Amino acid sequence: MTSLPTRAQVLETLLQRWDPVSQTETIPVEAALGRVLTRDQYAQATIPVARASAMDGVAVCAVRFGQGMPDTAGWKLGVDFCRADTGDDFDDRFDAVIPIERVQISEKGQLTILGDMQVRPGDNIRPRGSAIRTGELVARKHRQLRPFDLACLAMGVSRVIVVDVMDKRLKKAKELGAWEVVNGASCDAAARIMELTGGQGADLAIETAGTEITTNQCIHAVKKGSNIVLVGYGKTGKMNLEMSLALDKEVTFKTVFRYRHIYPMAIDAVASGKVNVKG
Repeated sequence: MTSLPTRAQVLETLLQRWDPVSQTETIPVEAALGRVLTRDQYAQATIPVARASAMDGVAVCAVRFGQGMPDTAGWKLGVDFCRADTGDDFDDRFDAVIPIERVQISEKGQLTILGDMQVRPGDNIRPRGSAIRTGELVARKHRQLRPFDLACLAMGVSRVIVVDVMDKRLKKAKELGAWEVVNGASCDAAARIMELTGGQGADLAIETAGTEITTNQCIHAVKKGSNIVLVGYGKTGKMNLEMSLALDKEVTFKTVFRYRHIYPMAIDAVASGKVNVKG
């Protein structure tokens, strides 16, 4: 009597003979929620496309501030300085941007700088490709796309760093596609983020713990002209923030009521299996 094959032998034979039909289609990002990628997705553009001002201000040559504050009485618009709005490129002669709040420009184009300040090359300038470069990996294949992924694909986000003090949460963040994870209980989270971003800091920080410590870490971890979104609620509703550093960086704080109008969307996502609440 011939013995029956083992389970492993059956599976091996099945996999050898199975030739699944793979159907793929190209769809808009907004219609991709819950779909599974058949191939890695790479950035199709470099952002910013050229070096750009990180804030509204005036572009100047930093070398002219090397010996202290220069006399700007004879400076001419378009020759010694130029306007530089957020996201704008400007003449390569200039290598630093002074915030608009620190200057005055008369109707005749006379520039006055308010108070003393240090101006260094690269101040308040985002280098070309500092957000994302063409060809960088945005999302890996074989993953089911969630709202977070769609936002990354649409906006060009290539690197997401997740900070927590619980290893199991960090492990899940990695499974869900985080570029890097940082355990804030075992290291200086802000310093680690600066290290991971090459000293530039993050373009955006989303604070969800609602504590004074983590909010101040966000201020330290972001770059100049960036945004911090406050989602978390603290126990007392009050916190002391390092506002001098926030002002120096010209950080924009945004707030959000975290449960606003999302219950129907959340229920539908769970019911349809787009979100795994058991894994």
